[in-house]
This record gives sequence, structure tokens and C-alpha cells, in this order.
Amino acid sequence: MGFPRLMKGREFRDMGPRSRPGSRVMAPLALVMVLASGMGVGISLMSAGPAIAQLPFFRQLLRPRTDEFPPSPLELMEADPLLPEFPLERSLTDAEKEELRSELDQLRLEGIQFIQAGNAVRAQERWYRELRLRRFLGLDEEIVAIGQVGAIASQRGQTEPLRIFVERLRAIGRGEEGSVPTRKDSPFVELTAVPNLESPRLEKLAVAFQQVQAPRLALVVYEELLGRDREAGDTDPIQRRLETVAEVHLAWFDYGPAATYYEELVALEAERLKQGGAIAVSEKAPEKAPILVPTARDLPPEILPPYRKTVAYLQQLANIYQRANQPEQAIATLQKLIATYRQLGLVRPIPALQVTVGDHYAGLGKGEEARSLYLKATALAQQIQQLGVARNALTHLVALYQQQPELRPSEDAIVQVSLAELDLARQAGDGYGMMAAYDRLGQWLRSQGQIDQARVAFEQGAILAGQLNHRQLHFQRQLKTLEQL
Repeated sequence: MGFPRLMKGREFRDMGPRSRPGSRVMAPLALVMVLASGMGVGISLMSAGPAIAQLPFFRQLLRPRTDEFPPSPLELMEADPLLPEFPLERSLTDAEKEELRSELDQLRLEGIQFIQAGNAVRAQERWYRELRLRRFLGLDEEIVAIGQVGAIASQRGQTEPLRIFVERLRAIGRGEEGSVPTRKDSPFVELTAVPNLESPRLEKLAVAFQQVQAPRLALVVYEELLGRDREAGDTDPIQRRLETVAEVHLAWFDYGPAATYYEELVALEAERLKQGGAIAVSEKAPEKAPILVPTARDLPPEILPPYRKTVAYLQQLANIYQRANQPEQAIATLQKLIATYRQLGLVRPIPALQVTVGDHYAGLGKGEEARSLYLKATALAQQIQQLGVARNALTHLVALYQQQPELRPSEDAIVQVSLAELDLARQAGDGYGMMAAYDRLGQWLRSQGQIDQARVAFEQGAILAGQLNHRQLHFQRQLKTLEQL
């Protein structure tokens, strides 16, 4: 008896459970016989007869075909005891809605309890059942509930429910309120357009997309809302929307788009100040301005209300450019922020900002600009008794002099600056700062071959280290190194 020929792909696919009566075993048997012929076991398989179909592998092959994509667990396929009837062909009464809400809140609580206990399967059962039934309370309530449950699933690292929630929200966003989503839909494929849904519903949809970790889809909806705000021409809604869109980008480290939106926000605020008759901010404000002492942590109360948003936007924009490693843009933004503070008579935030700008200039190789800002920051910080900031500026200046010797005004410039830094630490009563200054000074003197002077610096540092019980071994090692030299 010969073996059957290998069947072509289409012939084999056609030989399924639905081909014809009595043909269910033929295709698997023929396939295994052909595969086994090379190993000399074909006859034994043939002799096994129909019993081979009882093996687990064959039971899997002979299983009746099902739909390629199963229904979403968010689609109600059978009656639920929480519904008054099924199928429900009428709207629920107000009393029925309130009763249903109460029951669904309880399901939510049970799901949380299960997930806290580590039973993800039971938790997901509760979540899916709740969201299936939320649809009977209206689309808006369903959207909000999906977002809330999605936030819980996200916190607990439940990725499969998130995929299902995203698919359902995408269907709503496309206007397919009753569609059955399939696995063909990628959770992160952007909507090409948003149908003419009302803005309040789109707001809920965007928030829900954020909660289920689908920021790209949230941005599609926010862009639609932003376009509607621009058409209306009202500045306040546009600003609020720009803030939201920028923060969504920023939360996912999309620094480029976030910076673009904050630049627009700064421009809108500048135009608003101009139209409102506020004093224009000048880049050439005088160096000396009245000193006001702020008391708030973020935005000092002395910032006049019309300028508070400007300051907040500039702070955030500078932070974005620094995190995105764009020093030139960061410098321009920080200079605007410094000019705004000067215009408002707020001097205390300026020295630290000058040090930051100096660092950016140093990173760009613009040593002279960096040196000038470090010196300005030192002088201004001393004037307003910010001794820590002044000392920090001098520390950065020493580093700059070490990296670019051509900037030193004299041979002993580093020693002079280090002694000035030491004096500031002494004035502030900062023992740790004094110890660090002695250490840097000693290392520099040693590198210049001034061993005796370096020994004096390290000995002073060692005394402070003993008093503070900190870095004692470090200074002992430095002194031992000098002895070997």
C-alpha cells in the first residue's frame, strides 16, 4: 500500500470539519502518515486505526473551528440578574438606574478586593460585568467607568483588561457605540478622525484614554477639542487645552511637542498682558532692583497676578528644554524668566538662575559668558545674603578655570576664588562647606606642585572632618599621599 501524495495548501485547508461527512479524520491522518514515513513508522500508525484520533494532539486538530476573534467580554451576550429583563428593549427608569448604580459600585469594590488578594481572574470578571452593565446607564457613564476601572488595572499591571478597555473606547471614539471590537485593532493605532461627538463627551473620552494608558489616542481627541476651541476664538479655553495637551506629551517624555505648546502659551500670555495694559517685560531691565523676600515655595506671592502664568510657563518651558538637552533654547527661556523677575522686583530667584545659565554656556564652550554670569551671581547672592548660592557660583567658577585656563585673570585665580568660597562657607557657619573647600583647594595646590600649601589645606580639612565625624579617612589618605611625594 502506497502513501498518499502531499496535498497542496489549498487542498489541505479545504479538508476541515465542514468539508463533508466522514472526512474529519482524513486530513490529520494523511498528514501524520506522510511525516512519519521518513522514520519507518507509517505502517504502525495505519494499523492504529481510528484510535489515533483519541490522542490529545489529534483532539486539538479535530476540534470544531470557532470564530477567529472571540467576542469582547464587554459585550452582553446573555441575561444578567441585575437587569429587569433580557433583552432589554426599553430605557431603565430612574429608580432602576439608581439601584443598578449601587449594584455596580459593589461589583467595583469586589473587583478591587479580589485584585488586592492577588486573584486577577475574579477581579477581571467583576470589572467586565460592571462595564457591560454600565452601558445601560448611558454612554457617558460607561466611558467614565472604563477610565476608572482602567486606572485600577493600570496600577496593578493588568495589561489584558487595558487592551480590551482601549478597544471599547476606540469604538466609541469612531462613533461605533454598539460595535464588537476585535483583536485586529491595535490598542495604539491612532484614530484617523473623531466623529461629531459633543465636546463634553469627548472630554470624558480623552480622560479615559489617559487612564487606560493610551496617550496617543487621548491626544487625538484633545487635538479635536483644541481645534474647536481655536474656531471659537476664546483665549481662556485655548490656554487650558494647550496646558492639558502639553502635560500629556510631557508625561510620556515627548519633549518636542510639549515645548511647542508651552511656547504658544508664553506667546498667548504676552499678548494678553499687552492687551491688558500691563507693564511690558524688558530684557534690559536694570541690574539692581528692589529686594522683595518671597515666602511661597513655587510662585512667590509677590508675583503680580497678571504675571503668574507667565512665570509658571517659563519655568516649565526651561525645565523641558533642560531635560531635552537643548541648552540654547534653555538659555533663551531662562533669560526671559530672569527679565520677568527683574521687572517684578523679585531678585532672590535670580542668582541661582544665573548659575544655571552659566552652566549651559560652559557646556556650549562659551567660557567668557559663563564666567561673567558666575561672577554676577556671586555678587548678587552676597548682596541679598544668599551665601550658599554665592558659594555654589564660585565652585562652578573654579571648575571653569580648571577646564579653560585662558579665562583665568591671574596665575593664582583659582586659589583666590577657592579662598573666597572658603570665606563664604565660614560666614554661613557651614562646616561641611568649609571642609569641601579645603579639599578642593588642597587638591589644586598639590596638582601645581605646592606641597606645603596643600598640606596646610588638607590638615585644616582633616580637623573639620574629625569635628564632624565625616570623611576622616579621605583626608588621612590625602596627607599620606603628600608624605609619599
